[in-house]
Amino acid sequence: MLINPARQWGGLSGFEIAAGVSYINTDSNELGERNSYRFGPAVYFSKKTRLQTNLEIVDPAVAEEDMFWRIRSQFTVNL
Repeated sequence: MLINPARQWGGLSGFEIAAGVSYINTDSNELGERNSYRFGPAVYFSKKTRLQTNLEIVDPAVAEEDMFWRIRSQFTVNL
């Protein structure tokens, strides 16, 4: 007897791993230049429902500013 893996994982129908790099240069004195690196998984519970969580590391170009990280999450339901 075959068991549907989606039922074992609470309806999980797929997953992906994403990574990205961004360089941000604004004319604003408040933000300045920054490099941003992000990585994280996204899981699909059907064709219409998705949960994504990313770890983002932000590295300012100015040596006096500290590097920081943040976590971003997104839950999408398409009706």
